[in-house]
Amino acid sequence: MTNPQIERVLESADNLMANNPVIFQYEKLSELEKKSGFNKVYFIGAFAVVILSAVFLVGGAKLVTDLISFLYPAYASLKALDTDGEAVRDPQWTTYWIVFTFISIIEPVLSWIVPFYYVIKVAFFGWMCHPKFQGASFIHTHAIDPLVMRHLKSSAKEEVIAKKAE
Repeated sequence: MTNPQIERVLESADNLMANNPVIFQYEKLSELEKKSGFNKVYFIGAFAVVILSAVFLVGGAKLVTDLISFLYPAYASLKALDTDGEAVRDPQWTTYWIVFTFISIIEPVLSWIVPFYYVIKVAFFGWMCHPKFQGASFIHTHAIDPLVMRHLKSSAKEEVIAKKAE
């Protein structure tokens, strides 16, 4: 007896692997599934755990959290730039990268002061980039816009006035 949610996840992961047979070596995994009796998704999961463990052993928690905080947002930012030549203002990813850079700068201090810093960092960056929460947009609306943008807006106005005066 298995959980129906787990079955759905396994089925969608299997469909993903079937749609990309070269990347996942789908035929070989199907043979392994028949021989062992375990679902092929479990083998991919075990492989991912081994790779993440190796990355952790080589680079530590900082490398793992940096990869987690960088890979999907970089992909989503590139995807957001692909707008068929239209200028689109997307504060979600702009703010994400501003906060990512700021945290990266102060990280040596934070990692010494804050207990469980790397766990908190992954949770924070996950909240910032998750489409449901859009934490970066929240930070832009409630912190950057009221505290920083008013100063930038006034200096931008001065630049426009100065250019018109010339």
